[in-house]
Amino acid sequence: MRGGDHSLMSNERNPSESLSPTAFEPRSETTVATTRRITPAATLLVVAGLVIAYVLFFLLTARSVSVTVESETTPTIDISGLHLPFGERFLMRPGSYELNVTAEGYQTYTGSLRVDDAEVQTRAVVLTPLPGTLIIESIPPSATVSLSGTVIGVTPLTIDEIDAGEVTV
Repeated sequence: MRGGDHSLMSNERNPSESLSPTAFEPRSETTVATTRRITPAATLLVVAGLVIAYVLFFLLTARSVSVTVESETTPTIDISGLHLPFGERFLMRPGSYELNVTAEGYQTYTGSLRVDDAEVQTRAVVLTPLPGTLIIESIPPSATVSLSGTVIGVTPLTIDEIDAGEVTV
């Protein structure tokens, strides 16, 4: 193919078609910042897991404590701090607690309860009966009344704030 024929494939370059560098342009795509949202279900799951972990920790490290109360009426036992009533006993972690015991007809007991590392512990509380009123009447009236050997008056007689227990009248 010579003469007037033009070759479709030419290795020669036209000087007007030279290569020239172009400026770099980054991709124009916008990047979307992804943030993770904490869902209520995930929050609930984490909180439930923490509660279960703490309950297990408490149950595995708690001690069994029994508080026995000497009274003729049913006592109410109040213990400060975290404790779990378990029948007649309390599950408590080692430490010091404030103990309040009340019963009808008795003075309130307030003291401290020390729980040590022993697995099973017992604390006995003896309640003091409240003072009472003693009313003495006699026939005939005006009888002399002595209390434990000391003359205190004549009948009819009312003695307030007398300590509970046995006395000789």
